[in-house]
Amino acid sequence: MDLNLVKTNEATNKGMNIFLYLSDVSGQWVAYGQSAYALRLYVKAQEYDSLRAYSAELNMPCTVISHKTAKSLRHELKIVDEQ
Repeated sequence: MDLNLVKTNEATNKGMNIFLYLSDVSGQWVAYGQSAYALRLYVKAQEYDSLRAYSAELNMPCTVISHKTAKSLRHELKIVDEQ
């Protein structure tokens, strides 16, 4: 995961996007900063499981979701760019 990309995306995120990253460490999908907050609100409203945490490495809050939840979100949310 490119930490500079995460920092850049979240520095310019006005709360209209949820950027998800596949963690090299856990193998789970993670959102940071504004994306983490928006993702947490969405998954909580949809009654999906998630884990809230804080990334000391990025100095940002984060929300972790499973592959199963990410797969469900792909069908519910508009995917703008997938890399």
